[in-house]
This record gives sequence, structure tokens and C-alpha cells, in this order.
Amino acid sequence: MSGIPRLSRFLLLTFFLTVPAGADSTNASSANPATVLPSTNAAAAVPLPADIVTRITSTKKCDEVELSPNKQWLAATRSFIVPARDAIWEDTGSRCSLLIREVDENGELGSDILYWEDPALAIVKIAWSPDSRFLAVICTASDGHQPWAFPTFIVDLDDGTLRGTDPLGTIVSKDVKFTDSGVLQIWSGLPSTPTSSEFDVAKHLADLPVLLKIGTQ
Repeated sequence: MSGIPRLSRFLLLTFFLTVPAGADSTNASSANPATVLPSTNAAAAVPLPADIVTRITSTKKCDEVELSPNKQWLAATRSFIVPARDAIWEDTGSRCSLLIREVDENGELGSDILYWEDPALAIVKIAWSPDSRFLAVICTASDGHQPWAFPTFIVDLDDGTLRGTDPLGTIVSKDVKFTDSGVLQIWSGLPSTPTSSEFDVAKHLADLPVLLKIGTQ
């Protein structure tokens, strides 16, 4: 990667389908007349958060949908076609965006936390850290330039930042992932002879430059 990619932030309010809430159960009492339970309006079992992923992927509007391990966030990528513009200097063609939304205790989608896209990049993979604090976003150049390079970014849900991984060298494999201990595993160096290394994001977060302050809502 050279330089800091041009980043933009938009809101997209109709990106996903919502999951209907469960119906209320009827009041119940004990069969023993001497021991009457208080009446309740306990909600029926709500859909599992995994149902959200099924519903979203069934619409075929997203390329990748990943629920965070703690079930509190949902991240998805989506490819779309940019319509032709009148201005000859405007880019057209295919682009890819990232959306992160909250998931409430009932397994329903909440508000948007982040919508991000960069016309120079195409997202090929996303991966959550085991503690759900970080999301790795692995990209390629959207114009096909340097197809062996995979610019990678880290979204920090704690401080609301998107950080670059330039200090880790040129990442040459899309198989970027978090280990079970929360360490980021990458392959960098030359495409013909990549070197595997591990980076403790939580411990050395300050070493990664902040490219965008996304905030949280």
C-alpha cells in the first residue's frame, strides 16, 4: 500500500431486512389451586441471532455476512455497480462497501455503527477477533493493480477508529485471520515467498495509524 486511501462515510438505512420480534405468550397459572403463580407476559423465544445471517444472505444482497462472537455486532460487505456519470473524471464500475450494525438482546438489527467504502478498494474478506472488539477488513485494488497485494484495515469498535496495517509490511495473502488468542496472523513480504507473522492488535494498537475516526452511535 502506498499512501492513505481515500475514505468516505455514508449512512445506509435500508441495507438489511429486520427480524420480527416474537409474539407474547399467554398468562399461565399452576394446576395446583393452592399454589397460584403470578400472571406473566413473558415474550416467546426470540429468533436466534444466527437467523439474521440466514435472512440477509437469502436476499443475496450481500457478499459476506459475519456475526461477531459476542452476538452484539453484525458486519456485512456488499458489491454494487456505480452508474455512469456525465463527468469524464468520475470513476464507474464495481465497488464494495462495509456495513456494521448493532444486534439487540432480542436478536434484532439495531442502528448503523459504520458504513464505509473506498473506490480504490474491493473488500474480499472480513474477520472478527474472538473478543468482538476488532474487525479485520481485507481488500484488493479495485482496478486490478497489484493483484498480489491485500491492503488490510482494522476496525476498533472500542474507540471507533479504522486503522491501517502499513507498519506490518505488504500483506500478500488474503488469508488474514485472528487466532483463538486474539492475535492477528498475516502473510507479508514477497508473493513468491510469503512470511507468516503474528501481531497482537490489542497490545500494539497504537502502532497502527488511524485512517478514519468512525465513532459509534
